[in-house]
Amino acid sequence: MRGEGYVSKALFLCASFSAIVVFLITLFLLWEGVSALSIEFITGMTWSPGRMLFGIFPTLVGTLVVVVGAIAIATIIGVPTAIYLAEFSPFWLRNIVKSTVEVIVGIPSVVIGFFGLMVIVPLIRGTLGGRGESILAGWIVLAVMILPNLITLSEDAMRAVPGSHKEASLALGATRWQTIRRVVLPGASSGIRAALVLGVGRAMGETMAVLMVVGNPEVPWIP
Repeated sequence: MRGEGYVSKALFLCASFSAIVVFLITLFLLWEGVSALSIEFITGMTWSPGRMLFGIFPTLVGTLVVVVGAIAIATIIGVPTAIYLAEFSPFWLRNIVKSTVEVIVGIPSVVIGFFGLMVIVPLIRGTLGGRGESILAGWIVLAVMILPNLITLSEDAMRAVPGSHKEASLALGATRWQTIRRVVLPGASSGIRAALVLGVGRAMGETMAVLMVVGNPEVPWIP
């Protein structure tokens, strides 16, 4: 018991140190960056360091639009895929899909961006016309990057739901789909939300891949 107490205190000290470091980094960034913040900086439409024009509004709007679209696409595809892997797929197929997904996680973002530039952009250009470098291409590329983590974490969260809960639901006369909708998904909701948060974080941080397939940032509704 005494050894466990020492371990608990050591872990608490490590966690506290990490939290303090993150807080100090955030405080430093705010202290150094608050002087640069202004209405013109946030609402400006032009980014031209050579002319001393610094406006990030198109970048902010473009980031928001691309991230929201990519998360929507990834959620529509990823959550049903996780449901299938957790509840319906045979063991051998689940192993193949999970191994493939884990390989995709390790692919550098610039490689996925190059794939989007060479495959997705020409496909959009040939199908819808225009240059092909568009928000749609950014949505697809970011969704591909988000999907592996979303599928893996969501599937793990669903498989962590106690089997006794599912068996009790089925014993009460619920169908398998009703059990998934009313027992599995609510029980795994925290894990799915965590996967979405991680997806949002990665989507907002992947600059190179988006620039390769979207082009220069601009506000969609302003020509």
